[in-house]
Amino acid sequence: MQKFTRIAAIILCAVTLLLSVSGTVIAAENAEDSKNETKQTNISTVYIETNRRVFAKNQTYKAKMRIELADRYAQYENIYTGDDYVNIKLRARGNSTFGNAAVALTGKYAFRIDLEEKCDLFGLGSSDEWYLLSNIFDATHVRNKIAYDFSATLGMYYTKSTWIRVIRDNKYAGLYQITQTLDISKDKVDIQDWGDIAKTVAFSIAKAEKMTTEEANALADKMKANLAWVTSGKFENYNIDDYYDRSTLDITSGYLIEYDERYDNKTTKFKTDILEISVQLDDPVALETNPEMYNYVKTLINDFEEALCSDTFYNSKGKHYSEYVDVDSMVDYWIVFNIFKNIEFGVYSNFYYIDGGKIHFGPCWDFDNGTDNQIVLREHWMPYDEWFGETLKSRAKWWRELYEDPYFMTQLKERWFELAPAIDEMLGSIDLYYDVVKEEAEADFALINDKRTNWNLKDQKCESFEAEFQTFRTFMYNRVAWMNEQLSLRDTGVEGIDFKKAGNNEISVSASGKKLESDKITVFGCASDYLLDIDEKNITLDVKINNAKEAQVYVNGVLYGNMTVNGSNASATIDAKDLNMSENAVNAIVIKCKSNAGVELYNNYVTVRVSADRNPEEGEIIVKFGEERMYVKEGKSITVPEYDRTSDEMTALGWTDGKGKTYFPGEKIELDENSEFYIKWKRNETFAYPSTINGKAIADVNDSIGKMPMIAVIGIIAGISALIIGAACAIVAAKNKKSQA
Repeated sequence: MQKFTRIAAIILCAVTLLLSVSGTVIAAENAEDSKNETKQTNISTVYIETNRRVFAKNQTYKAKMRIELADRYAQYENIYTGDDYVNIKLRARGNSTFGNAAVALTGKYAFRIDLEEKCDLFGLGSSDEWYLLSNIFDATHVRNKIAYDFSATLGMYYTKSTWIRVIRDNKYAGLYQITQTLDISKDKVDIQDWGDIAKTVAFSIAKAEKMTTEEANALADKMKANLAWVTSGKFENYNIDDYYDRSTLDITSGYLIEYDERYDNKTTKFKTDILEISVQLDDPVALETNPEMYNYVKTLINDFEEALCSDTFYNSKGKHYSEYVDVDSMVDYWIVFNIFKNIEFGVYSNFYYIDGGKIHFGPCWDFDNGTDNQIVLREHWMPYDEWFGETLKSRAKWWRELYEDPYFMTQLKERWFELAPAIDEMLGSIDLYYDVVKEEAEADFALINDKRTNWNLKDQKCESFEAEFQTFRTFMYNRVAWMNEQLSLRDTGVEGIDFKKAGNNEISVSASGKKLESDKITVFGCASDYLLDIDEKNITLDVKINNAKEAQVYVNGVLYGNMTVNGSNASATIDAKDLNMSENAVNAIVIKCKSNAGVELYNNYVTVRVSADRNPEEGEIIVKFGEERMYVKEGKSITVPEYDRTSDEMTALGWTDGKGKTYFPGEKIELDENSEFYIKWKRNETFAYPSTINGKAIADVNDSIGKMPMIAVIGIIAGISALIIGAACAIVAAKNKKSQA
């Protein structure tokens, strides 16, 4: 991973949405009475007319809807934001949610809504399909949203969402979270869309054959339901190549898959050959109608799993698991689920997609089953200072194989500590979410709590929204601190699983004829076994092994080759071009040796960090601000540097070590131990989703500024400042004018 660019992207992407304090709560019997109060809040009101109280699961009902936008969303007008109700289709959804007794008692169903046409609701993107999450198991109402938005800061596809107040059939129905549906489309999982292609092909046929729009839509529906034409080139009496260039189609892309042990009624589904993991096609659902495409997906996933379950992480086709999966996405997915301790990790509602012949993990979904949520969690699942524990050891089967791979664990640990600024910002945003939902969540609590059936609390009830929120907040801070400790260990042993070591002899690593020093430059994170100068051309490995017949070397998971075995010694030289020699990169090197009888004699690994920096000398300490590493004499004062990145969307609150120390640029400080600091960010009061500055990461912007003459930099800053001040004045003037009116 390229650490410096990813940190920049992470910091920049940390902006989510809805940071203002919500206003007056409305729990009106008469929806029209609430009309004038809606504008005082940052939470819009959605009015739905159904004329029913009870809904059957997955049955579609006709209904009507209109939306009253809060000021924050005024720009997102559509056919539903007028005074009149407009038709929709409504369907109750959910698994555990639907079956809870509180749903029947309160009528607070989770819904899927189908609109008459695509609309951009609340700036969440254009779609005609939406989910209304009731969050009936989450008294805080923030667990799902904060998890989804955090996954976005990691660069994953994610479900955009916001909170709404729902008035159903003229009665207050509670606080809901409206989200995008999980499917392939430009504003969601933006990969090849077979449904969209089917429609394009159908309309090409319709145009040539002079069909009506109604006939074209009917043909498109039939082509979506039967994908055989993709590879056969035939559909009914049509030769597809006469209407569409099929050479542009790529069957290695365009699949959204759900990993769910419930193995429900999806059209296309199968279980993997070795671990029997449930694979269900969410999009396209009709994949089994094309055997070639279906077999491609099934073979890819089974080949990946076979490699994963092998002692060498290579399958019978000679391919490493990383040839089938985007490892970075798998690492990020693990981080999101584990930081929130979501017990559905690797068992329910886990999603991944296939794009360009590789598996990518995400989007993340359904996070009320975690973070010390006493409404749904058994007591032994709640502690922050455990992984998932013995009771859940049969879950997350693919990841449990990876815990034995030093390459994967090295990537995971490096990524975790690289994400420290984003994690810190996420923790700081918890209180911002509190401000947004507090009053409306309290009204929802009053509506639901006496009727809520709590799995863990049994006959007890939650004390209050406030108590539940503080429980969540405390858990998150404690969880992050605990994971920092665990992932700084060389052998972390997630779920008690670690590298299967055999033999105790040390692997000696040398360069330019000298044994490498141990890594003493890593202050915050997991120190590597060795430190390698970035300019070295190769390294030599040596290990003493008696009775070895053969020894193999693996570099960053990939088989590098055989070692030279001479008596009780085994050695190998690795060219620097076969290592990751970027600044601060960590290489995981594994050695496996067998006897003449094929018995494993030795299995061990080392990690080697690459850097242009040296270890500290006696009497020195290392102080790191961002990417800048300083060598300081113990007790000597230093001047805290300026910030190494900026953001128009966030305010820097100082340099922090994540443990309570915060310093500001220009401040004189004295430190007596190795220390590492990153910028502590606070979101500005902004209504925006994670984005980039002019399409660039922050580091790129700073690099380009660094090459400009200083007068140009000053001019840019002055121009931006003038725009900000001008906009602020305009807003104040508009508010004054409104208040005078």
